[in-house]
Amino acid sequence: MSSDVLEQITEDYFRRLGYFTQRDVLYRPLIGGTHSDIDVIGINPLKKGVEKVVVVSCKAYGTGFNINNYINDLVNRPNQIIQGHARGRLFKETFDPVWSKALADKIYSLTGQKTFTFYTSTIR
Repeated sequence: MSSDVLEQITEDYFRRLGYFTQRDVLYRPLIGGTHSDIDVIGINPLKKGVEKVVVVSCKAYGTGFNINNYINDLVNRPNQIIQGHARGRLFKETFDPVWSKALADKIYSLTGQKTFTFYTSTIR
């Protein structure tokens, strides 16, 4: 399954839960560099706290996704090359403080919210 299909399924899921959504929102750190994108962002005006805004990173892997293996690899082998990128770069928005701040800043500029729930949506 392509990541575009996974993004559409994820977006549809959050819309059914009452979220207004947007896909493929570009952002980058203030220091420059190439853009990254938020796969799906949703805001639900009826929710409170961190559930009001959701941010989803979609990862479509044919081999499956084991979160425990990825956490171990991020901690112990962040420079291991996977899919042409260092593993840490595949999760830069959660792994790299510069990208984490850029993501939080973008979410704030779009929603006015400083807190949100971050999900990783996967399928194999």
